Amino acid sequence: MVVIAFMFVVRPVEGHKQVRESDDSSFLFTYSICLVSSASLVLVFFSTPRPSSEEKLLANPLLPRQDTSELILSEGKLLQAATDGAVRAKRGKRPRSGENFTLTQALVKADFLLIFASLILALGFGIFVIDNIGQISQSLGYTNSSIFVSMISIWNFLGRVGGGYLSKIITRPLAMAILQVIMAFEFFYYAMGWLGQIYVVTVLIGLGYGSHWAILPAAIPYQLKGFLNNRWLVFVCSMWIQSCGGAGYLFGSISPVIKSKMGYNQKQVAILAVAKDLGAYLGFVAGSLSEIFPTWVLLLVGALQNFVKYGLLWLIVTQRLPNLPLWVVTMHMYIYVGTNGETFFNTAVLLSCVRNFPENRGPVVGILKGFAGLSGAILTQVYYMIKVPDKAALIFMVAVGPTVVVIALMYIVRPIEGHKQVRESDGSSFLFTYCICLVLAAYLLGVLILEDFMSLNETLLTLLVIGLIVLILTPIIIPVVLVFFSKPKHSEVEESLLSESEKQEAGTSEQEINEAILSEVEDEKPPEVDVLPASERRKRMNELQDKLIQAAADGAVRVKSGRKGPHRGENFTLAQALMKADFLLIVTSMILAAGSGLTIFNNLGQITQSLGYNDSSIYVAMISIWNFLGRVGGGYLSEIITRDFAYPRPLAMSIAQVIMSFGFFYYAMGWPGKIYAVSLLVGLCYGSHWAILPASVSELFGLKSFGALYNFITLANPAGSLIFS
Repeated sequence: MVVIAFMFVVRPVEGHKQVRESDDSSFLFTYSICLVSSASLVLVFFSTPRPSSEEKLLANPLLPRQDTSELILSEGKLLQAATDGAVRAKRGKRPRSGENFTLTQALVKADFLLIFASLILALGFGIFVIDNIGQISQSLGYTNSSIFVSMISIWNFLGRVGGGYLSKIITRPLAMAILQVIMAFEFFYYAMGWLGQIYVVTVLIGLGYGSHWAILPAAIPYQLKGFLNNRWLVFVCSMWIQSCGGAGYLFGSISPVIKSKMGYNQKQVAILAVAKDLGAYLGFVAGSLSEIFPTWVLLLVGALQNFVKYGLLWLIVTQRLPNLPLWVVTMHMYIYVGTNGETFFNTAVLLSCVRNFPENRGPVVGILKGFAGLSGAILTQVYYMIKVPDKAALIFMVAVGPTVVVIALMYIVRPIEGHKQVRESDGSSFLFTYCICLVLAAYLLGVLILEDFMSLNETLLTLLVIGLIVLILTPIIIPVVLVFFSKPKHSEVEESLLSESEKQEAGTSEQEINEAILSEVEDEKPPEVDVLPASERRKRMNELQDKLIQAAADGAVRVKSGRKGPHRGENFTLAQALMKADFLLIVTSMILAAGSGLTIFNNLGQITQSLGYNDSSIYVAMISIWNFLGRVGGGYLSEIITRDFAYPRPLAMSIAQVIMSFGFFYYAMGWPGKIYAVSLLVGLCYGSHWAILPASVSELFGLKSFGALYNFITLANPAGSLIFS
C-alpha cells in the first residue's frame, strides 16, 4: 500500500537544477532523524519483553537504485565555450568511464568486474552472517535470537546512512576498502572466540555490510575509473607481469632435467637452447599485431603460448606423452608456440609504459626489463617453497603461474595517454620504486646465500617467500596514494570535453613542428658544438633552437619539406630503419654482446656442474639477480648520461660491453671464484643492454613502429647465441 501510494512521486526530476544553499541543513536534519529513529528502536528492543519462541524473518536488504542521472559539469567557462562552439563533448562509438553504459557494455569493463569481485567477497560474507545470525546466537547459548536479528538490522541501517556520509568526506573506493578491513577484523575477532563476540558481529558486520550499499551506487562512476586509468597502476601491473613472464631465463635450471629425462647429449641441449632463444626473440608477429590489436590481445596470446609450450614440455618430461624426436620438440614447442609468448609480454608492457612515460623512458624500461630478468630467481624461490622432489614440477609451475597472472592483469596494461598525468611527485615515485628494486635484489641475494650455506626448514622457506611476494606487491602503494589521497587537476576536466579528433590534430601538428625544429637544429649546428663541454653544448643547442623557432614564427626561415625520409628522432618504419647505419650498428653490437651473454645464461647449469657444484639453480637465480640490477641500473645510468651530460644513450652500452669483456677474460684465465665473477659481471652488463636498447631505439627511431623495431633488434640474441654456442 505504501509503495502504490508513492509510486508516482518517486522519479527523476532533473534535481541538479534545484541546488540550494540550504541543502546541507536539510541533510543534517535528515541525519538527525535517522539517528533518533535508530536509538529509539534500540530502546524498544531492549525494553520490550519478547517471547523466546517467536521467530522473525529478516527482510532482504534493499537493492541499490541505479543512478541514471548524468553528472553535469557546471563550470561556467566550459559551458559557455560549448555554447559558442569552441569546445564540444566527445562522441565515440563506445562509452567511457563516467558515461552511460548498458549492462552488456559494462560486463566487458575491468572497472565493473573489479567491483563485482569485491562485492562477492565482502557482501557475500556479510549476507552469510546475516542469514545465519539466529543459528550463531543459539550456538553461543542465547535463547532469543530475534533480538540479535533486529540489532544487526539497526546497525545495517546506520551503516547505510553513515556510509554515504563517510564517502562524501573521503573517496568512495577508499571508504569501501576501509570497511572491508573492518569486516575482516570482525571475522578474526569471532574466530578467536573473544569476549562479547556476538555483539561485535552485529555491530561491525551490520555497519560494514550496510555501508557498502550506500557507497556502491555512487562509487561505480566515481574514482575507481581514475584508479584503473592511472599510468602508475599500468606500470605496477607491468612489473608484476614481467616478474613472472621471463621464464626463459630458467632454462639453465630446466635443461639438466630435459637432458636426463629425454636422453639428450650436450650438443642437442645446445641446439634446444638456440631454438628456445629463437622462440623468445622472434617477435615479428608481436610487433606487427601491436599496430593492429589492443595490448590485451597480445597478452592473451602470450599467455596461451606460455601455457601450451610449458604444459606440453611437462607432459613429455613426466612421460605422460611419448618422447618426441629433437626436431619436433624444437620446431613445434620452442619456435611456434614456445617462449615466443615472452615477446608478446615484452611488446605489450614496453609499448604501453613507454607511451605512458615518454619523459622517463630509461628508468621505465630499465625497471620493467629488470623484473623480467629477476623472474628466474622469483620462480625458483616459489618452487623451493612448494618443495616438490621431482624437478619436473618446476616446468608445471612455469606453465600455470605466469598464465594466471597475465590473464588477470591483461585489461589493465594499456596505453592511457599518460603524458597528461605528469605530476611533481613523479620523481619521488621513481625513487620509491628504485628503493623497492634494491631491497628486493638484496633480499633475494640474502635468501640465496642462506640456502647455499644453511639447511632451511619448510616453515622458514615459506616465510621468506611470503616476504618476497610482499616486496613485489609493495609498489601498488604509489597509484593508491596518487588516486585516493590527492586532488585531480582541473586541466583534466577541461581536456575531457575536447573532441578526440581535435586533440589528435593539435598533438600531431605540435609534434610535427617540434620534430621539424629539432631536425633543423641538428642540421644547422656548427661542427665545434660537438666538442664543447656538456653544459656549454646544451646551452648552445638551446640558443640555436630558440632562434630557429623565432625565425620560423617571423617567416624568416621555413622548415624543410620534401625530404626523402625521416631524420633521427622522427618516426621510422622498419624498412626505413634498416637503411640507417645507426640501426645496423645497434643490431651488430647486440649480436656480439647480448649473444655472448645469453650463451652463458643458457649453459650456466652445465658450467657449474663442470666446476664441481651440485646445485646449479642457486647460480641461475644469482645471475638473474645481477641481471635485474643491471637492467635497473642501466636505465638509471643511461638517463644520467643523456640528461645530465648530454651524451648519447648508446655510450652506456659501450661501457657495459667493455666491462662484460673483462668478465669473459677473467673466466677464460681460470682465476679464483670465476663462477661468481661471471655471474656478477655478465649478469650486470647483459641486463643493462636491455634497459638501454629500447630507450635508445625509441629516441632515435620514434614510437610509431616501436614494436616492430624493438622485436627486430631482439633477433640479435638468438643470432649471437647460435654463433657462440
